[in-house]
Amino acid sequence: ATLDEARKEARLVAQRIQGGRQEMNDLRPHDRESYQTAVGLLEPTGVPLVTAIQEYVRANKVLGGVPLLAAVDEFTRKARGMKLGVKVKDVVEELVAAKHQDGVSHRYLLQLQSNLRRFAADFNVPISHVRRDQIDDWLRKRGVANRSRNALLATIRVLFSFAKKRAYLPAGDVTEADALEKIRAGDVDTEIY
Repeated sequence: ATLDEARKEARLVAQRIQGGRQEMNDLRPHDRESYQTAVGLLEPTGVPLVTAIQEYVRANKVLGGVPLLAAVDEFTRKARGMKLGVKVKDVVEELVAAKHQDGVSHRYLLQLQSNLRRFAADFNVPISHVRRDQIDDWLRKRGVANRSRNALLATIRVLFSFAKKRAYLPAGDVTEADALEKIRAGDVDTEIY
């Protein structure tokens, strides 16, 4: 039997047991003990056995063979002290308020608001979920000259730096915005009159 067939059979047996149809399964005593132990371990979490197995299998697939606990340890190490789930739009509004309190020029504040609110409108996710390729794609879709694109990237870098200082991003990592390179603005012919 393949692993998928075994999972299907285990799910079916677990559902039968949970449904009170124990007479329909043929679990051996050792298997029954394993099942009861698994259900007992999950009881404090309120997560059904089938759901736990499905999540584990999906996590294993996503991790590409990296042991789940190793991934959890790495995540925990990086996320220690982080405030998770803070959306881009909330970070933008905090940054704008902070810059206003800092007394930056009105023009700079308007530029931050304009650029970053457009960015936030297209990224309705936690800032920790935004990847560099998504930022790059967003910048390219603006259809602006390279200098303007670099100016937008600089503004986004300010946002990500602020998020890092506020512990919305891992402190020891390069931000996704900082990982993007500026674009060469190109040579401009200068005429002398």
